[in-house]
Amino acid sequence: MKSSLPGVVISVYNDAEALRQTLPTLVNLFEEIIIVDNQSQDDCETICQQHSLKHIRPPADTHWSRGQCWNHGAAHVQSDSILFLHADTVISREAVDHLRTAWTNGEIDYSCFRICFQEDSLKFRIIEQISNSRSRFLKVVYGDQGLCVRKKVFKAIGGFPEEYLLEDLKINRYLRKYPFCFINSPIFPSSRKFHQTGFYRYLLLMNVVLLLNLLGMSTKRIYQLYYFRKS
Repeated sequence: MKSSLPGVVISVYNDAEALRQTLPTLVNLFEEIIIVDNQSQDDCETICQQHSLKHIRPPADTHWSRGQCWNHGAAHVQSDSILFLHADTVISREAVDHLRTAWTNGEIDYSCFRICFQEDSLKFRIIEQISNSRSRFLKVVYGDQGLCVRKKVFKAIGGFPEEYLLEDLKINRYLRKYPFCFINSPIFPSSRKFHQTGFYRYLLLMNVVLLLNLLGMSTKRIYQLYYFRKS
């Protein structure tokens, strides 16, 4: 019997520490959680085994693009909808209850949450306001906002573009024609990348990635340049 809640898909790469923090809560909130592990070299697989979760990896010596990771995970979901979460995103029971309520009448095909950083800083309040307004009014959803999609719609649009970066932005082109709901209940994305890279440097980096892609550079090449990973 299918759950009334979505199946959760989480894509990881050396995210064992994040999973240790978030999985204990998630396994109490959702019946179906699938971890797509893009050749992690830490304890991701062991942590998944401890929670009896489905754990998917590419074939040996193979790395999937981020879009491929999400698509492979979605292919295993049994529920009627799919919730794509980042490994370090914190979600509360209240947010899950609001998600269930929003999807009850069957009139929406995709949704996202209001994001709220656990930071006492005006800089992060501004980022929240921009992100939440963009989603609420323009129906543009980024990965850290908890994208939830009806499975039949996800299949109809061909899933995520199999890009190495920006796959979350690019799927919006296909979703926009479908009914959308902005769920005004917060989830809490991690701010670790802002701290690791530097707040303004990270914002600059994200905008450079967007610009390079708009100028015609492939996301695979951008990924190689910024993450120094050979494919």
